[in-house]
Amino acid sequence: MTALYVLPRDVLARCLEFLPFDQALEVKQVSKVVRSAARRALTGRWRSIMFVEEQGLDLIENSTPSEWSEPRRVEVRRALATFRAAWELDAGLVVFEIAQWSDECYRRFLALVEPNIDGLSRVVAACERTYCFKTNSIANTYRGIHVPYRVAWPGDMLLAWSERVGRQLRLLVDDDMDEELVEQGLYIKDSDEGGYWGRKLFGSGLGEWADPELAAYFVFHLVERLPEPTGFEFVDFDDYWDWSANWWDRYKSSDFLSTAQEIIARESQWP
Repeated sequence: MTALYVLPRDVLARCLEFLPFDQALEVKQVSKVVRSAARRALTGRWRSIMFVEEQGLDLIENSTPSEWSEPRRVEVRRALATFRAAWELDAGLVVFEIAQWSDECYRRFLALVEPNIDGLSRVVAACERTYCFKTNSIANTYRGIHVPYRVAWPGDMLLAWSERVGRQLRLLVDDDMDEELVEQGLYIKDSDEGGYWGRKLFGSGLGEWADPELAAYFVFHLVERLPEPTGFEFVDFDDYWDWSANWWDRYKSSDFLSTAQEIIARESQWP
């Protein structure tokens, strides 16, 4: 850490820009010099993320959906551009930030950055960070501090987003559904049949997870929340294989499938 003090402040700020966002926040506590450089880093590379964190909720809460659909005010257009820049920079971090908002606010935000169902793979990929927090952080701590407020379950966020963009996420086509309802859904199983292509998008998003074992558990918990027909009996090992069939990282695919086998074996033992 001593070596940091010999660097010019501009150079130090550029160095800190290479840190993950969380670490860039944490180093502000090191010293006055490092804090100043960290602030410059946060208003540089991480400016759009800071904008979402500091101003995003107020902007969404105090505006109507129509103001964002065809933004005429300059400040709304700029805010929308910054939201999308933040999403492009680190979608996983953005999901964690908006998971602390109300249900309606995070739905609206997600629909702004991913306005149609083609973004399914990106939204699925962005769920990993928040799912990891929800499953591993018993004490609800983040950035080394206690989080006193609720953090939404990312599977619920995914479902809410799919409804918001008009293609409700479902496991498979229900034979009892009328044709109009079928066309309004997006199906993550047997999606090659009848032109339903949700399976490929869903699997592509899962393939972006750094922890494939965590991804397998996410699928299990997500299926429990999907609209009827649902139930884990509809998902077997072949479905997991289909979702991971096109992953370029075959080691990751193997870990995903191994975990799926463990989950299925354990669930099959339940009475």
